[in-house]
Amino acid sequence: MTNREKYKKTFDSLVSSEYIALEVDEMKKKHENKRGRNNVAAAALLIAVLVGTGGMAYAASKYYGLLDFTKQRTEQIPEDAVELIDTEIVPEKVDETENSIMDCSVKEALIDSGTIRIVYEVSALEQGKYLFIPEDAVPSDNMSDWSDIKGVTAREYADANGLEIVNIGGGITNMDELGIAGESLIFKSAGDDVMDIYVKAGKSNSSKSLEVVCTATARISDQEDAIVYTDGSSEGDDSINDGIKDSDYAGDGDGSVEEGEMKAAMAEVMRKNITFTLQDMSSVKTSDYSVVSKDMEDDAYNIEDAAVLQTELGTYIDVHFNSTLENDDMFISFHILDEKGNDIDDANNICGSGIEFNDDGSMQERIMFNRMDMGERFFIEVYNYEEERVLGTFEMERKNKL
Repeated sequence: MTNREKYKKTFDSLVSSEYIALEVDEMKKKHENKRGRNNVAAAALLIAVLVGTGGMAYAASKYYGLLDFTKQRTEQIPEDAVELIDTEIVPEKVDETENSIMDCSVKEALIDSGTIRIVYEVSALEQGKYLFIPEDAVPSDNMSDWSDIKGVTAREYADANGLEIVNIGGGITNMDELGIAGESLIFKSAGDDVMDIYVKAGKSNSSKSLEVVCTATARISDQEDAIVYTDGSSEGDDSINDGIKDSDYAGDGDGSVEEGEMKAAMAEVMRKNITFTLQDMSSVKTSDYSVVSKDMEDDAYNIEDAAVLQTELGTYIDVHFNSTLENDDMFISFHILDEKGNDIDDANNICGSGIEFNDDGSMQERIMFNRMDMGERFFIEVYNYEEERVLGTFEMERKNKL
């Protein structure tokens, strides 16, 4: 019996309770405006909790979309940007390792000149056998960290339902081509063996047509060696790392791990790569700002100018600057203040691109906000995050109208 069949059987046998039926109807009403993405998994959980049916596996019939993920965070997708969400993404090429246990499909995507957002879903080829957990989770973590199930760990839930735990991960593979310095991933369980992944990243490639390669990974989890700490003590037995490839977490390339570092014990990783093309349907308006005054403690950093880009989706501030310091000695970030010198609400600041180095020696950092009006002037604060102090402030004034 599949997870979905288990859910249907349980649901059908319980809806005779008037109280439960009312609660489920109310839950459905809350979700009927989410573009059809009704959270059946949450309803199944509610029934299990109310009736006390232990050990019931669950499955969802709908996926979590971009709006579902962003509503849980500080991000905002304006109404006129919602219509730009692509829900008909056709894979152009699919590559996968042998003996893979998973399927993968890209559900939604939204791009503009500065960011890329993707939701893709990883599901088991054989239903009712696995419990999917995020790539950085361990079986002792609480299910509530990525699902609607509360009060139980992944190990407890898997044992109660006879499931094998699998770590699911992935992300965008061709980051260099897209001008992506880093990405963030948010995981949400849409069923025991279904994981929806939200990927968000800033990008410097502003081409209207982008080829994207998205990767899904799966590895059988093991509670004892999913993450191995080697601290030089008897508790940090490095022998468990024999035959395991170095991960991004630690290691110096020769199979060893430095004292006190962390290493992920990577079992055989199954991969599936999906290549597809996204079209940027957004428009962009640019306004240039010049420096009208500055208050800096020294000349180590100098802001030349800034550009504000407005799209249907967000506001992007490109800060152009130079420095007398070597690249390795720079530990700065830029904070944006409003025209009165007050911090802009942190809820509006969604991420930054990191420092980009130009051929002429100048540098640029892009700061990304939910869409907002920057006004005629604002301030840029230079902040040293290693020393945790402000180095100075530049006052910026608009040179042209948006």
